[in-house]
Amino acid sequence: TSNSSTTNGSDCTDSLGSSSCSDPCVNRTVLNEPWRSANNTLSSTPNCDYSMNGWYQFVGSGGVHIPEYCVPEQRCNTNIPVWMNGTHPVITDGIVNRTACGDWNGNCCQWTSTIQVKACPLGYYVYRLIGTPGSMCSLSYCTDPNQCFPDEESSIVNGVSGCYCNSSLNDTTAMDDAMPKGINIECGMNQMTVSYSKCYIELLGFNTSSLHLADSKCTGVIKISDKRYITVTTLPMSGYCGTELMVNSSYLTYTNVVYLSSIVTSLTYFTNISCTYPKSMENVLWFSTMRVR
Repeated sequence: TSNSSTTNGSDCTDSLGSSSCSDPCVNRTVLNEPWRSANNTLSSTPNCDYSMNGWYQFVGSGGVHIPEYCVPEQRCNTNIPVWMNGTHPVITDGIVNRTACGDWNGNCCQWTSTIQVKACPLGYYVYRLIGTPGSMCSLSYCTDPNQCFPDEESSIVNGVSGCYCNSSLNDTTAMDDAMPKGINIECGMNQMTVSYSKCYIELLGFNTSSLHLADSKCTGVIKISDKRYITVTTLPMSGYCGTELMVNSSYLTYTNVVYLSSIVTSLTYFTNISCTYPKSMENVLWFSTMRVR
């Protein structure tokens, strides 16, 4: 007889008094099966994962991890989609236990089972899956097609799977930890850029598409780096996008105004912005802005 256990991130099997361990990040089965996507409805014979037994990694366009949200019935090309009730681990957690749930008849966890999950150093997850919750058909493990940012969560809203602003950000403490405080202004040689976290703006009740400068034709666009930002750019040049110049004996200060409209009221809010440069840079700024106009 043999027994399976996990130790320090390894999967170990004891048989006849000897133990054999392996890293599931290395020894796993790779599945590239786009039909597992939570966006896919049942369009053919329902799939069944009853025979699954081992460690698996999901890859491909269907998604690379099991959803952390309840997936509606008849998705993932099966009758009863299986999702994970819990969050994914980080690398230092090693191998963790999580509950797999099968959604049926209005109950997101009609059937349950325990699965094991590990976060791997190369940025993917592996799952130890043995059969299906309830040990029956037709159930299949789903994959989440969405790749979300830290201030977002993958979920289904009005039947549409996507990345939505993290509901935990409604908690002020969580918001302070996850969001940049207020406005971010970058004063470059050839541009002035104003950025807000898109989720931060939406959480405060603003319409992100309403963002514009003093010249209303200079509007915001979405840019992506570590998260989604709504940004608007102008030049350090008097008159460009409504930019104004103030000069004293030592400095050049370019000013503008950022406008945002509220979703829930008819009010428009504004924030004054400015970038200050040494007066000795006047010719350099002029040359830089001429090159990008």
